[in-house]
Amino acid sequence: MKGTDRWKIFAGLFVFLALAALPFWYGGWDRPAPVLDLDTPAIRQLPERRCVEATAFMRANHMTLLADWRDASTRDGRRIYVARDGREIEASLSQTCLRCHTDKTRFCDRCHDDAGVSPTCWDCHVVPEDRRESATVTHRQRGEGGDVSPFPVDVAAREKESRGPGPR
Repeated sequence: MKGTDRWKIFAGLFVFLALAALPFWYGGWDRPAPVLDLDTPAIRQLPERRCVEATAFMRANHMTLLADWRDASTRDGRRIYVARDGREIEASLSQTCLRCHTDKTRFCDRCHDDAGVSPTCWDCHVVPEDRRESATVTHRQRGEGGDVSPFPVDVAAREKESRGPGPR
């Protein structure tokens, strides 16, 4: 290998490494976390502002906790979660989490959008009635009768057709 070829290889490696590291130099490490709005009417009405578990635990592990709740509820029929402090809590996204964190767009979506993740919670759970028109609920489609279906419109229509005209 000639000396000039070696220089080209090292220059190419340097340029590649510089481009690969550019997002980190540009502020990838120092980007602040999104600010969550915890001042909802439901939370203000609580006698004590306390989540299922400690804040640090929930920030780091809520996805694992919700997946465990899902599995325990649907597979084992266990619908009560015992928190670390001994409280018994209903293991339910709709009845427990959304009771306080009422605005999905101001709470859930801010972090999920920032992290670039698309949780599958809303594949089964329906967004509460007053939040169905949220722009972030893109996987739900509006049917002809105004109902919201978790399925594409043609699947929902076929399901209605298979049920027949209904009671007479």
